[in-house]
Amino acid sequence: MAVRKKVKVQDFKQIASTHEHYIWHFLQKEQNESELGLFSYFDEPVDEVKINYIKYLLDGIEIPYFESYTEESMDFLMDFNIPSSHLFQPFNKNAVLPQIRKYTPVFLGFNRLKLIGGSHQVCYCPDYMIELILELNPEFILNSKLD
Repeated sequence: MAVRKKVKVQDFKQIASTHEHYIWHFLQKEQNESELGLFSYFDEPVDEVKINYIKYLLDGIEIPYFESYTEESMDFLMDFNIPSSHLFQPFNKNAVLPQIRKYTPVFLGFNRLKLIGGSHQVCYCPDYMIELILELNPEFILNSKLD
């Protein structure tokens, strides 16, 4: 089975030196309790109707996968020219219901040290993750065990 691991951005160079292609998922804390359809590989859904699409997808694909929190990785992410407006949703004073400031989840695909693409450019969804994995290396999908 491919690597599945929670890491810190300080691990980036070691990860890049060890893995040619990989997905790095930056999450909100307790994202599995939110309305978002995607959440941590390591968390179970709070709502029994929800499916952990990340786990379902990655259990069939042998690509290394890493997780960190967006809020702890802002400088790292912005160093890859990801605008802060794609990583942080400020409080909306005009909202009908009270809102809190939220760090936006994003997943990125890397070839060693090079960022290939990310959900901030397209869509934070399983379909785009598959497209990104195809772009990284089609062999991951061709050799997958997806139903």
